[in-house]
Amino acid sequence: MSARKVGFRPEWGDVLRDLDRLQEMTISQDGRQMTLRTPATGIIGPLFKAARIALPPNVRDASAA
Repeated sequence: MSARKVGFRPEWGDVLRDLDRLQEMTISQDGRQMTLRTPATGIIGPLFKAARIALPPNVRDASAA
């Protein structure tokens, strides 16, 4: 089911601005790596949910990869 079929109509400018805020970084300390992601703010969280796309966790262990 598309986002439009459920009445979800985000503005393109809002989508681009909120996607630009979504960032990810990997930090290393003592041989361990952690990947951090900023929270999905604004329209992005509901947009990904409507598209049935799961975002990775905000914090995850990158050493195991």
